[in-house]
Amino acid sequence: LLCDFKIVVSIITDADTARLVDRRALAELDGVQDDTATLASHLAVARAAHDWNATRTISFHTRVAQAYWFAQDHPQLARLVNPAEAVAAEATSGAVPAGARQAALDRLRHLTGADRRLLANARVLSEGVDVPAGDAVAFIDPKRSVIDIAQAVGRAMRTAPGKTRGLVIVPVHLPAGADPDTAADATVWKPVWDTLRALRSIDERLAEQLDTYRYQLGRRTVPTEAPARLHFHSVEELDVRFVEAITTQAVRTTTASWEERFGQLEAYADEHGTSFVPKSFVTADGLRLNRWVLDQRSLRRKGKMPAERQARLDDLPDWTWDPSEVAWEDGYAHLVAYADQHGTS
Repeated sequence: LLCDFKIVVSIITDADTARLVDRRALAELDGVQDDTATLASHLAVARAAHDWNATRTISFHTRVAQAYWFAQDHPQLARLVNPAEAVAAEATSGAVPAGARQAALDRLRHLTGADRRLLANARVLSEGVDVPAGDAVAFIDPKRSVIDIAQAVGRAMRTAPGKTRGLVIVPVHLPAGADPDTAADATVWKPVWDTLRALRSIDERLAEQLDTYRYQLGRRTVPTEAPARLHFHSVEELDVRFVEAITTQAVRTTTASWEERFGQLEAYADEHGTSFVPKSFVTADGLRLNRWVLDQRSLRRKGKMPAERQARLDDLPDWTWDPSEVAWEDGYAHLVAYADQHGTS
């Protein structure tokens, strides 16, 4: 039911907005009074739509008033990104009669008199209403539940004739001087983490990409690119270290640690020829891997180990679910050898 989609994390920095202010571009706009964060959201959405050629965007807001303010200012602010494009926008909400909402959806579909159109909405268009005309959704306000996000994407990313791909745009306003080593923990990224959690719950392909990346973290074979469906987008080219730090945090926030720990154990087995890990061994991130191994055995004894994980552990060299039995057999073998050599046990 869903078309293919990409998650575009559209980043706007304070330096980007400052350049607009410096050339007095904002002063020439009529009636725009957005705060810095909202201004950044406008620019991020407009730039992502332009660069990825999304013509029909549906933005989601938690408050009705915010949706209408966003629609009012967006055409003027979008022109800062590309003055040659005509961008139209309007808003709707759950308080609008069904006929008026349908008319807004029809205008979104036909793009009359505009190169691109945005429909801002609050408390509507997320459950029970399919919007196949849209080719992009944008989450403007950070306070959204995983269920809300999944429903919004599920409705707006419906397949339609000629529609091969959709965008999920998550704008991020990044403060000046963000450092790769600390920026990944910033609260500005929470909408990104929430969106990824929601989308992996409805798309197995994305879940597999994220899990594979987490596994590769354990193997220390992390690819230079983010998972195929996840894209970080900005005005200026992003530093490689920055993208890697944000991607790693995104994956660790939206996946189970099991994949990374298994990757570490598998890497240890490849290096040492055995999955028997001594108590003294500590991973690069400070984990006593032997403790994790003991936890896996405990989960299996309690019947809480998924069959797929059990099979992957079984494939490791020297893996055992009962080390005491292995130790007994090993001791017995030594005793037999001693008895054979000395004629007594």
